[in-house]
Amino acid sequence: MALQVDNRGGERMKCPNCGADLAEGVLFCRECGTKIDSLQKQFCRECGAVLAEGAKFCTECGAKAEIPTFTSEVITSGSDTNVDAIDDYPSGPKDYEPAESAEEDIPVSRGERPRQSTKSSTRRDSSPTKNKPKHQEKKKSKTPLIIAIVAIVLLISAVSSLGKSSSSERNVSRTAESSTVSEPKIAMVNVVNMAYPAALNVLQSAGFTNITSNIEPGTDESLWVVTEQSVNPGKTIKAGDKIQLTCARRCNLYIDVKSEANLMFSTYDIAINLDGIEIGTVANGKGFTYLKEVVSGEHTLVFSKSGSSSPKITKKFLVPGDMTFSCELAHSSSSIDIKNESKTDNVGGASLEVIDVTGMVLSEAMSKLSSIGFSNVREEPYGSIWNRNNWLVVTQGLSAGSIVDKNEFFQLDCISLDDYFSKTYVGKTVNEIQALANASGFSLKFESSSSSDMNSRIASMTEEQKNDWTATRARQYGGADKTAVVTINNPKEVTPTPTRTPTPASTPTSTNTPSSSQEKNEIITKENNSEFASLLSAEYVDPDKQKAFVKKYKGDTVEFDCIVGVVMPNPRYNTIYDYILVPGESLDTGIGAVMFYIEDAGIGTFHWDSKTRPEYLEYGSKLKMRAKIVSGDDPLYIYLQPVKTWGR
Repeated sequence: MALQVDNRGGERMKCPNCGADLAEGVLFCRECGTKIDSLQKQFCRECGAVLAEGAKFCTECGAKAEIPTFTSEVITSGSDTNVDAIDDYPSGPKDYEPAESAEEDIPVSRGERPRQSTKSSTRRDSSPTKNKPKHQEKKKSKTPLIIAIVAIVLLISAVSSLGKSSSSERNVSRTAESSTVSEPKIAMVNVVNMAYPAALNVLQSAGFTNITSNIEPGTDESLWVVTEQSVNPGKTIKAGDKIQLTCARRCNLYIDVKSEANLMFSTYDIAINLDGIEIGTVANGKGFTYLKEVVSGEHTLVFSKSGSSSPKITKKFLVPGDMTFSCELAHSSSSIDIKNESKTDNVGGASLEVIDVTGMVLSEAMSKLSSIGFSNVREEPYGSIWNRNNWLVVTQGLSAGSIVDKNEFFQLDCISLDDYFSKTYVGKTVNEIQALANASGFSLKFESSSSSDMNSRIASMTEEQKNDWTATRARQYGGADKTAVVTINNPKEVTPTPTRTPTPASTPTSTNTPSSSQEKNEIITKENNSEFASLLSAEYVDPDKQKAFVKKYKGDTVEFDCIVGVVMPNPRYNTIYDYILVPGESLDTGIGAVMFYIEDAGIGTFHWDSKTRPEYLEYGSKLKMRAKIVSGDDPLYIYLQPVKTWGR
């Protein structure tokens, strides 16, 4: 470090209060503490008198007021010169005492500048304070001070810069920390049951940025629905916190249920519940379909008595994709059973095209509609049709070509074939009748008052001759559903009247002769009574024959095998029905023409055999009936009162 050393004298500064020598630039006296004015006084170097400001010469002694000059010596560490030993100029002439010389002392007069020894140009470095007068103050060079100050300033500046940098880093860290800590929180929203794209949009719009799901990459996200979310709705989290969405694939579930009719003992409807929500009711003996969009996974169907929680049955099944679940329900008073259950991996039969069945025999029309998939078809007049082979569809409730659900109500308005043939053929000529029959697909059996078989004769007639014959009556031919028996008459042809042979008086015929079954008080069956056997096997209804039989055997008991042909609800009571029974083994393979009527029958009316009583009594049920003949006033029916009934 370099310091400047003053080798020449200069004006000195004194304290105006105590006269003590002062170093240049001090603000307070070192002896008495008096404040020194900023404009300090200068003294003459010869006589010590105070110099006026700006004076070039002393007004007391005339000495020139010279401004001192300085020379520099570099004092380094390890040299013989001690910085502390360097004396400043004396502060005033009166107190000046020369420094000791190593060789000799040079006396000076008061007011004179001390002279240095000629033997040495430098001051001694040994104990300078010992040789310095007590009143002398060491006066250091300003240069080392300035350099030191500059160095300190630079050091402080460097330290400050380093501190600012560190502080800046700390501030950045604190800012980041503060940003993390003070990041606003967002309330979670509920996105369960939303389509995944919609849920994602809702969450992103709310400000959430870290959303994940179980959907595989490349999958059509529009087919997926959110089923669970990892954060409960309402909970507040940071925007970057992870939200996991569990999704399931959307698919169509088609439910197809048919209820087996239970017309006597358990006639209630069945409520259907899917995953805790009631979706509809299947009527007794009818069908029900339902199409719903669900998510893949396990689903639950519950079938229960409508309006009650019991009986019921639960069915759980897995839906992997679009699927049809179908089954039949058999129900009793105490249970509901699932039958013929099936699951297919598509939605089938939801929509069907209606076909035209007008002009068809009812049995044929029902068969075709059933094969297509229609399950809610009802014929009118409802409850009066016991043999569909004897009825013709004239109009239908759904337009041909329209697309409807398989369980859409489909009404068929029908007319009996007897009525149809009568309205269509009576009054028309043979030529006209043949043309109509060919167009409708019916067969014709012609008869006349003189011949039961006119077909061979008509075949040999000319067209003009056919026009002479017209129909007077037309009806269905026995069990042949597409054959009409047409009675024709030709006014030009005279039919001879048969003569009646009188009955001899000696051999009168008694109409009241009791039958063998009556004599023995036996139950009338087809095995022991030929008249009853003839009724059971008749191909078409003969009102006169039925009336005569009832008149003869009214009150007697008959026993025969039969089938339930018609069940008609009572308009006043839900548990009372009218039943029409027909003889035979199957409605599809052929039945007899005679019809037996049981009126206002309840559960106890049939007097069931406990071992064979069926759970379901419906259209087509097979029975063995023992009953009393009540009435035959109706030309179509024989009225019975059940005595005992067995299920077959």
